[in-house]
Amino acid sequence: MLVHLSALLMVTTSAASGLKMANKYDPEVADAARKCCPSSAFACCAEAIEFYRPLACPSIQRGEEEKTMRCIQSSLFGAADTNATGIDHMPCCSVFLHDQTDPDARCYQRCQQILRTPSRSSEQKLRYLSLCRLDNSLLPCFNGCVEDVYLHSEKGLPMDQFHFEEPKECTQMKKKGEAHKPIIQ
Repeated sequence: MLVHLSALLMVTTSAASGLKMANKYDPEVADAARKCCPSSAFACCAEAIEFYRPLACPSIQRGEEEKTMRCIQSSLFGAADTNATGIDHMPCCSVFLHDQTDPDARCYQRCQQILRTPSRSSEQKLRYLSLCRLDNSLLPCFNGCVEDVYLHSEKGLPMDQFHFEEPKECTQMKKKGEAHKPIIQ
């Protein structure tokens, strides 16, 4: 009887602890974390959502991270927002690589960071990306890639088979000394 009572007390204490932790966060944040994250990662997820940080919880398995990020962004902003600019667009960050005018790859790093932040809407993500430098003339290249991702997924093709063929105009803009003229789409 004593063993059963202590087990019941542990379960009750654990449930109360989880409820107390859930009450620590905004209800919308707690709901998204509860719905999308494993219970072992609840606090980490809720804090990433609450403080607009990239999702990087050690207790979420590597293969589950993207699914979790999609779920959080969809829970907060809807599936259409997630499809517009979300974790599935990570390959598009490559448009900011090998940019001779950005030798520290700051725009690439910012792209990686913001796409891993599911508590930001698509509009916020694009605004954040556009501000990675004073004149972000590569943003239309990123948007072109996002469109290609959409077309790829509409065909039902797996994302691990996606490859973005960067337009020559985008490659040209990455060279030092080239005039940075925005691409008109």
